Amino acid sequence: ELMYFSIVDPCAPTIADRSGDERWEIESRLEFAKREVDALAELHATGLRDVQFVHRHISPSSLLVGANNQPVFTDFDLARISGSMTLSPNAKLSESDAAFAAPEAIMYGLGGADQRSDVYSLCKALSTLFTDSNSDVAIKTLLQLEVGIVEDPAKRCSLVELSQSLHASDTQTASGAKPQT
Repeated sequence: ELMYFSIVDPCAPTIADRSGDERWEIESRLEFAKREVDALAELHATGLRDVQFVHRHISPSSLLVGANNQPVFTDFDLARISGSMTLSPNAKLSESDAAFAAPEAIMYGLGGADQRSDVYSLCKALSTLFTDSNSDVAIKTLLQLEVGIVEDPAKRCSLVELSQSLHASDTQTASGAKPQT
C-alpha cells in the first residue's frame, strides 16, 4: 500500500478561496504561480530509476497558498508513480476537479494521465488567479499559461519552459528593460 500525505498549514487557503481576495495583489499571485510551477517541476524530477511521479489531481481546491506565499500541494490520493498501479481502475475525479483535468485524462481515464497532464491541470488552475484582472501582468501571465492548456499533450510546454517564460519578466525588469506586454 502506498500512502502520500502533506503536512499542511491548517489555515492555508486554497487558490479557489484566495483568488477572490482583492487584497492579494497581481504581483503576489504571479510570484505564487512561479513558485507553484517550480514546485511541480521539483516533484516531477523526484524519482528513482526512471520512475515518474504524476499528481493527477491538480485543481484550485488541491493547491494551497501557504505562509509567505509558498505553494502547498494536497490531494495525492490519485497520484501515480509510473510502472506501479497506485489506484483502483475505477477511480474518477469529481465533477468540479474534472473541469481542470487534461483532455487525455477525461478521454482515457486517469490511467491516460502523465506529467504533461499535470502541466495542463496546473496551468488551468493557475489561470483562475488572473482571469478577473485586466492588468498587463494578468493578461501576459494568462497568455503564458495558455501554452500549457493546449489539447494535444505533445504541443504543451514543459514546466521548464513555462518557468523560464514566467521568470523572463524578472530578468527584463532587473536589467532595466521594459517588460513586454
